[in-house]
Amino acid sequence: MALEKVPVVGKDILGRPIKDFSETSWWGIPRKEIPWYPRIDYERCIGCGLCLLTCSGRNVYDWDFEKMRPVVARPYNCMVGCDTCAKLCPRDAIIFPHLGELRKWRDRAGAVKKAMETVRALADKKCRINHRDLNVAELRKQLGSLASQSGHQLRIANLIK
Repeated sequence: MALEKVPVVGKDILGRPIKDFSETSWWGIPRKEIPWYPRIDYERCIGCGLCLLTCSGRNVYDWDFEKMRPVVARPYNCMVGCDTCAKLCPRDAIIFPHLGELRKWRDRAGAVKKAMETVRALADKKCRINHRDLNVAELRKQLGSLASQSGHQLRIANLIK
């Protein structure tokens, strides 16, 4: 399912549209197969609401007004790899799976290879759109030259292999 076709299923307490990302995929793996979403340690949570307000694009959280605390209402709306809410939590009450788990899913999906292919295709398309004689090989050559001049050889060299 293309992201622009993700259905809107309601509005949150701030009036923001809530989309249901649970039927999407991440690099070809159905989202529901990837256990990347937050859990809340209510022993630590102080009910500040920062997680609810920070996760504005994906609406992972709802608010329990009786208990005055966040609830993970739509776990599969969480962007795979995002842990911004946990990083901002003042009490470290939001827990995500270990980074090793995320890397396992990245490797299973072949995400690095697919991302590199996508970027190369975009670069090729960009060169054609700009009506330049610059092809991907020439672009890589120029990036390599820039890398050696700027001291970022290793980082850029890895991008243009």
